Amino acid sequence: MHYPHRKLVLADEFDNRILCTMPSEIINKFEDVLLEGEWYFLGNFAVTDRLPHPSISSNNCHIRLNEDTITEKTDPKSSREIYSFCAYIDILLALIQTDRYLVDVLGIVTFVQKLQSGVHMSDTSDRPTERPLIRFVLEDLDGNSLKCIAWDNLATKFEELWTNRDKSSRHSIVLRFFSFNRWRDEWIVESERFISDILEDPPTPEVAIAKMRLETAVDFTPLDDEYEEQFP
Repeated sequence: MHYPHRKLVLADEFDNRILCTMPSEIINKFEDVLLEGEWYFLGNFAVTDRLPHPSISSNNCHIRLNEDTITEKTDPKSSREIYSFCAYIDILLALIQTDRYLVDVLGIVTFVQKLQSGVHMSDTSDRPTERPLIRFVLEDLDGNSLKCIAWDNLATKFEELWTNRDKSSRHSIVLRFFSFNRWRDEWIVESERFISDILEDPPTPEVAIAKMRLETAVDFTPLDDEYEEQFP
């Protein structure tokens, strides 16, 4: 398979995120140097207009690495995981500038469909392909009901998490690097291939505090079969 570039998400100690890309011709130079979760000093890179989608911040730029880019490993600036739990209204405001917005979402699962197949555009060609998917609904910290779709290996991962959950309590999860995008006349939360993840209980204080808020927020009422009708 050939990909025109590799995407990375960079973040600083203040939780600021920016999309970073490396062209295919220099992937071999950096793929074993830039490791997820490590801290680096970067120099001699280009700052250009952001890619069409997905956007991971409200700014209009992204970083593009090149042959002259310098990378130096440095001491961690923060010991915690970096999440971007944005308020729903802030996401909608950001979506005025872009049609897809990449965020982290914490919520309680209130509805799940069975694993199935769906047609989705391929990342390597202009033709749609049939891929596994699962649809579910999350109630977020503010009581918003978010319709979600997980594709490919994340669909099977979510199905396994849901099947093996503790049925005596509410099931909360973190959607890592999922995108808000428009489907028909409403916004949905959808996984991005090669980027997204689903986490059940990541060991970070930010998630623990948010989960405490979820448990005491509101009563969560599962949706009925109308959800299935809205996603034929």
